[in-house]
Amino acid sequence: MKKIFLFLVSVLGSAQVFAAADSVAVFHRAEKVGVLLNERAAVGRIQQFMDAVGADSRFRWLSVDESVKIECAREDVRATCTIRFLPSESVAIQGRSVKAFVATQDFPQSFEMTFESSMEDRFILQMGQQGLWLWAGKRGEAP
Repeated sequence: MKKIFLFLVSVLGSAQVFAAADSVAVFHRAEKVGVLLNERAAVGRIQQFMDAVGADSRFRWLSVDESVKIECAREDVRATCTIRFLPSESVAIQGRSVKAFVATQDFPQSFEMTFESSMEDRFILQMGQQGLWLWAGKRGEAP
């Protein structure tokens, strides 16, 4: 028994572990939807998003009606964003997804990013001169 245990410990100890370079999780409730994005890449999508909005190490944006909040932070090779949605005229929470369009001039540069997890949570952000379009959903939902 002791030999089997030592063998298993040595096999597990020598195995390489690889973590995902990015992740997305959608937390859905009828009164609020939250999205968490994490990425490990020097030139990743979150890094490019923060460059597009002119942010340094931190970025925070809140829609005028406060129904959409975006907060991001980054380091050299890591970045994270949390996006919070509340029901409003510009945010529709339905089923296990959320769709939002905020007419704003805050994002004059066009940019798009998409994330999908192994659990099939998905997130899409598109921004441009007309405004900001966001969609997030759980498995089985489509934009």
